[in-house]
Amino acid sequence: MKIKNELSNAVKMSLMNYVNEGTPTGNFLYSVLTNNLFEAVGRADEKSLMGLPHLVKFIYNEVPCGCYGSPEKVKEWKGYKCLEMIVKDDPMNPELISTL
Repeated sequence: MKIKNELSNAVKMSLMNYVNEGTPTGNFLYSVLTNNLFEAVGRADEKSLMGLPHLVKFIYNEVPCGCYGSPEKVKEWKGYKCLEMIVKDDPMNPELISTL
């Protein structure tokens, strides 16, 4: 499923980078991912506000549930993906492997 064109390319890329690599997002997307509707609406530009229902639907249906829903889940996801990238770079490091 593709994210509809109602969202800016910046939001799309930020979401994909966050999901795939644990890259921090902007404030609007962080608010969406942490389930803070008031903050998300308050921070959204016009295009993001119009695309918000599509973004939420995409996240709900297509994004791993462990990476959204609360600030704690977002923080854990970023840490997990960061550690995953380190292990990928050095797969034989037993100290890193034991933490997974």
